[in-house]
Amino acid sequence: MKDTNFQIALAGNPNTGKSTLFNALTGLNQHTGNWPGKTVEQAVGSFTYENQEFTLIDLPGTYSLYSNSTDEEVARDYIIFDKPDVTLVVIDATSITRNLNLALQVLEMTSNVLICLNLIDEAEKKDIKVDDKLLSKKLGVPVVKISARNKVGLDELRKTICQMVAGKIHTNAFTIPYSQEIEYKIAEIEPSVKLLVGDSYPSRWIALRLLDYDEVFLNTLTTKVEDYESLQQIADQAKANTSTNLRENLVASIYKQTHEIANKVMLTNNRSDFKTEKIDKILTSKLWGFPIMFVLLGVVLWLTIAGANVPSSMLANLFNAIEGQLTIWFNYMNAPEWLHGLLVLGLFRGTGWVVSVMLPPMAIFFPMFALLENYGYLPRVAFNMDRLFKSAGAHGKQSLTMAMGFGCNAAAIMSTRIIESPRERMLAILTNNFIPCNGRWPTLILLASLFMAANYTGIKATFFTAGILIGFVLFGVAVTLIVSWVLSKTALRGIPTHYTLELPPYRRPKYMNTILRSSIDKTWLVLYRAVVVAAPAAVLTWVLANINIGDTSILMHFVQFLDPFAQLLGLDGFILAAFIIGLPANEIVIPVLLMAYLATGSLTEVTEMSELKQILLDQGWTWLTALNMMLFSLLHYPCGTTLVNIYKETKSKKWTFVAFAIPTGIAIFVTFTIATITKFFGWV
Repeated sequence: MKDTNFQIALAGNPNTGKSTLFNALTGLNQHTGNWPGKTVEQAVGSFTYENQEFTLIDLPGTYSLYSNSTDEEVARDYIIFDKPDVTLVVIDATSITRNLNLALQVLEMTSNVLICLNLIDEAEKKDIKVDDKLLSKKLGVPVVKISARNKVGLDELRKTICQMVAGKIHTNAFTIPYSQEIEYKIAEIEPSVKLLVGDSYPSRWIALRLLDYDEVFLNTLTTKVEDYESLQQIADQAKANTSTNLRENLVASIYKQTHEIANKVMLTNNRSDFKTEKIDKILTSKLWGFPIMFVLLGVVLWLTIAGANVPSSMLANLFNAIEGQLTIWFNYMNAPEWLHGLLVLGLFRGTGWVVSVMLPPMAIFFPMFALLENYGYLPRVAFNMDRLFKSAGAHGKQSLTMAMGFGCNAAAIMSTRIIESPRERMLAILTNNFIPCNGRWPTLILLASLFMAANYTGIKATFFTAGILIGFVLFGVAVTLIVSWVLSKTALRGIPTHYTLELPPYRRPKYMNTILRSSIDKTWLVLYRAVVVAAPAAVLTWVLANINIGDTSILMHFVQFLDPFAQLLGLDGFILAAFIIGLPANEIVIPVLLMAYLATGSLTEVTEMSELKQILLDQGWTWLTALNMMLFSLLHYPCGTTLVNIYKETKSKKWTFVAFAIPTGIAIFVTFTIATITKFFGWV
């Protein structure tokens, strides 16, 4: 065996447990979800077996290896050009027919394939039996049964991988039989292709790509061969002599072979499928789909609001106690007042407030959201929204990227790679910001609790607050659809692409594992980012508030400059200043605002929500101020991290500016309109 790392590629459809297997083999923590398109970049890990090092590359989850999306290009190019020692294809044992499609495409590219039948525990529960020996014989490669979630069969998998790279297991080339016409065309050009690529690449598969005239792949391939001009000539000649429906014929042949193999190796009892269909008829029905979705969202928000109050107060008391001890220590050390103000009243108090306000709701919201995701409910939400997005001229997959926006808009921008059409992907990028992300949830929850539900107490207040928040979410979705429709009729004209959205099976998640992972991947990560950004923002706010130009601080000059315009929006200069300073992260807007409201630029000690509300009322707040700040928070420009991701994904300063300008313009228009109407009728 060679004394180097062996490269193992991990391929498979979304929802096959591929990322779970990656974690089980490598011990790395990568987020796993239960809806298509979640993994959009490669992840790399390593493991050791019998003193041999293996590097595992987790390729994006895809349904095919054509150049339809960035995901497919990344997976295909790695397999064909990087030539991993073994390509491990993960198949859901409960859905072999669906998953074999990708496996056959991989087998056309390389015979160094190991089929991994995952989720065998679920297959047994559904009375599904798979003849792995017959499947191995049909495909010409080894097949191993495992349950990655329960760590069953992993030793056998490692052993088989080790034997394959050591040359102890031999595999056979797999060939998909195509129609007579296609086989004739392959035979016609394959010898010429073989002369150009030699043994470096599979000549039959390259010939198929030339016949299909896969321009994206062809452009990459021309950089890998010396005589690329001859290769281009073959491709051009093949294109001229090939029918326009060749891709459909290729796909049809693959599906035919898939069904033939699946029917021979799989025995199934349809009872579980029938049960899933019955549930889906309710959750995705036109009558019940949306009401159930609103109820579930309402329950999540209600539990978040009701459960966050007590721990928020406890954390506030804790930080106030620590602050008191820090003040005593600074006095004991005879530290200058400006240093105490900067570090304790600015830095510590500002970041402490971020933690006490953000941690409790996030620690409740994200795990519950992750449970819905891992149960398999989020794809049903996307299914319900699909028709609306198509009517708005957008791609149905935009509903998936929108759902990701509830967690993080920056991550949702990256997830738009699952949309194949550049036009429709741009629509998803430009409109994702209208979905409230983790940084804006605390602001919306706080202001809805303090002002919108002010006339209610106890459980009624939390129910009313949850209802208000659902209303804001629906408004954000409505704005997303309207803006998508307008753009699809103007700057981004086009016809929405049709696609098939896969509804994965329902799965009972491992509750503790899901809660811990969501806490690490989302709650603590977002909190860390908020604190890192809040710390310098708190220091900046304190400095601006305590350095004077004449008799007025720099901060007050800035606020007074913004105030006339802010009043037109039903806000004030302090609020706009907080949004501007909070550009790096939405999480810090409220802490910066409260610091700016005080003449010293530092927060007062707030241990109860009533005290916080009184601070805002003393600054002239009304229900209109709270409403318009919530609307401005929902609709305004993306945070700095999201803007950076937009530029990375679009490679365009123009579209990045458009992504900034559209939501900003809408936020100004909506708040100005509401403020004008409210003041005209004297409602405040």
